[in-house]
Amino acid sequence: MAGNKLTTSFLSSMAGGLRVAGPIGGFLATLADIFSPLAPFAPIILCISIVVFLYFYFFRIRPSVKEDLDWDDLESNKNVQIASFSFITAVIMLVFIGISAAYAEEEGYEGGVLAANFDGIKNFQENVLGTLDEISETQKTISSDVKDIKDIVTGEAEIKQLASTDDFSVFEEVNERTTALEQKTIAILYFDNGSNNKELNPLKKGLADMLISDLSNLSMLRVVEREKLQQVINELNLSNQDTFDDQTRQKIGQLLGAETILFGSYFEMIGQFRMDARIVNTETGEIVKSEGVSGATSDFMKLEKQLVWKIARGLDVRFTEKEEALIRNQDNIPYEAALAFSDGLEFFDQGNTIQALEKFKTAIRLAPNFNQANAMINKING
Repeated sequence: MAGNKLTTSFLSSMAGGLRVAGPIGGFLATLADIFSPLAPFAPIILCISIVVFLYFYFFRIRPSVKEDLDWDDLESNKNVQIASFSFITAVIMLVFIGISAAYAEEEGYEGGVLAANFDGIKNFQENVLGTLDEISETQKTISSDVKDIKDIVTGEAEIKQLASTDDFSVFEEVNERTTALEQKTIAILYFDNGSNNKELNPLKKGLADMLISDLSNLSMLRVVEREKLQQVINELNLSNQDTFDDQTRQKIGQLLGAETILFGSYFEMIGQFRMDARIVNTETGEIVKSEGVSGATSDFMKLEKQLVWKIARGLDVRFTEKEEALIRNQDNIPYEAALAFSDGLEFFDQGNTIQALEKFKTAIRLAPNFNQANAMINKING
């Protein structure tokens, strides 16, 4: 009995509340339509209205219903009025959402029903809110900036993920069966120095050499040696160029017989280091994968190992446990040692073996376990 009276009283209250909720709900629907490029306001208002209605109806109204309650007073109760208003607003928004969805599907315009039919509103959206494409691009830019910040803050955590061999060990048997004909051939070109600090120029060769050394440990890859790369660059008279265009990179890759080429850039700023790399199909010039890592400059070698991991993932190559251990055993080499080693490579390519030997020895003093520096010392000493 009480339930029927409650329903009747509530419906009566809604009929009265429609005079207030109708115009307000319609006004909110209009605003939601105009500002729809910014956010889905209508669904948000719908959800809020439903939550408010359910709260007041089940937690404020029903508990107060008694057999001896004056039902005439119930119609003027504030809780009933709020629930009625919320219910009417939810219905209006639901109808509005249905119309907008059907209209967008038929007309192919997602800026709202009003903007599609009235030039003034459409101009307002374009001039004040920006076009839909600009809004979307802004959102993508913000997401990218947030991701860059996240990479810097959480770089160390992602580096530690490399230590897990669960993903890699299952591929060990496949790697061991890989023949020379099945190996993917890749040429790693010199990186570009994206910062204004010319003292970091030697890292162009140093970073490339470190990537070559690490990726060469993977049996599923055949990595072109740096000496062959430098030989082709010399033959093409490109030694004095700071950077190469896309056609030149493809030509170098073809002369080296590589299926794919890898190149990229780096920069250092305020104690933070960023490395970006692209994997490109040599024949078509198509970008196969783009990867990047960021972190503290002091973690330079750890970042390089992280980039190796991402490059391998981009090439659908997985580490075995042994290969992963070989790559990780030098991730504690100081940044200063990496700079000294890079300087040594630059002197070595210029034919200045005396200066090169001094730089390699400096790298060894800073990092006695720096295998690549030891190898270059042995190469110079014969």
